[in-house]
Amino acid sequence: MTQPIPSSNDQCPCGSGYKFRTCCRARYDEATAIRPITEALDDGRTEAALQLSRAYVTRYVIWHRQHTVPLVKADAAAAEPILALDIAALSDIVDILCTCYEAGGQREDVPGVLDRLATAIDDPRWTQRIIYHRTIWSLGSAWNEEAGRRAMSAVGSIDEIADPQTLQLFLSLHHDELGFAESSKAIDRVIAAANDPVTRLHYRSLKGLEFVFIGDLDAGCEEIDGAIAEFRTSESMPCSGYARYRLALSLLFLGQLRDDPKSLEEARGLFEQELTDTKYSKSGRAMLRLQIADTYRSQCLWEDAKDSYLQSLDLEDSPIARMELARCALALGDHPTALAHLHSVGYDAITPREQLDHCIVAAQIAHVVKDAALVEQTADRLKATTPHEPYFREARDQLVISLLSIQDDATDEEANVGFIRKVGDLLGRYLMLQPNFCGLGINVNALLRHEKKGDSER
Repeated sequence: MTQPIPSSNDQCPCGSGYKFRTCCRARYDEATAIRPITEALDDGRTEAALQLSRAYVTRYVIWHRQHTVPLVKADAAAAEPILALDIAALSDIVDILCTCYEAGGQREDVPGVLDRLATAIDDPRWTQRIIYHRTIWSLGSAWNEEAGRRAMSAVGSIDEIADPQTLQLFLSLHHDELGFAESSKAIDRVIAAANDPVTRLHYRSLKGLEFVFIGDLDAGCEEIDGAIAEFRTSESMPCSGYARYRLALSLLFLGQLRDDPKSLEEARGLFEQELTDTKYSKSGRAMLRLQIADTYRSQCLWEDAKDSYLQSLDLEDSPIARMELARCALALGDHPTALAHLHSVGYDAITPREQLDHCIVAAQIAHVVKDAALVEQTADRLKATTPHEPYFREARDQLVISLLSIQDDATDEEANVGFIRKVGDLLGRYLMLQPNFCGLGINVNALLRHEKKGDSER
């Protein structure tokens, strides 16, 4: 068995690649809290933060060897809760360690560090957690999904994933490749393993959206409603920070799907409370303003929605905000401004999901302003889109048929306008309702600096 405390010439357990005597031997016994690390990062003392985080990793690895490993050897079943805690806790510390490497301009060292940390805990879940960290590193701040999927491929198939956090990231990267049954089964596994109310709220809400995407709106709303009710009775209430944000998103989903003003108004209030939190970056505040605007838009409060989208745009340029401003201008009767906002978005430069929303807004505008060329262009673009979910594919196909009918003057104009607006409202939810499996959500991960300020004790 590996000795709990390394000898002087052994590699340091922190993964640095240095010898223990020149790395953490003099510091690890004093590394008892995360707070000094975050304080050093806040003060710009990146090298001090890195040394402190290395020492904390070393201390925890030694703790694991001293206490958990003998327990596992004596009675693996009885030691399972402690082993699971070690995997989760050490993973959190490794996450901080990687942040310190990034902050100190040593990002290129992270893969080697993770390779060396792969033996810190002898358990398949820890092996998968290392793959998780490699995948996060590969995704980078730009969230390069292609690179992330390559890194995640080391884990094998979804059925082989035993670690819940790795499963969550796998779902985020591969959701569009999974059918309803496989995706729902994986979400149920995450929910069953969840030991905190926020994760249960998040994934039960996503499970509800899975039902919506196959056309079962009632079952979807019932699941999301149940998730919110369960969360309200948990110890997380009253909630703040990340928990408050997740509750606001679930209420927004429910409010949009049920056309429920009460849910939308509560979601808006929670998003507005989040704006008072100083941990949000400029981009994070822009996202919150966008979501506040979505609550107004869902209630057809167009002036308020317009003002909130403009506030979001002032903080950070966004094709979504520009498209929604076009929708607001159209609803307010300002057709030239609607066209200007629409044309300010470069269609070829946005993601496929954003392209679908662009087509919906374009279809609404094209019919109202009697722009035949825009109708034809939008119909062609819609036919080229490939939404994964049956719910959106069916609505897209219906909208294409409607646009072609407009071209042929084959149907009543008033009926066409009504149909386009109805389907546009459904499809306009496409981006907002897309499953976002990863922690704070893919977009918010890149925007929000979520620091763990509290101490983490064994």
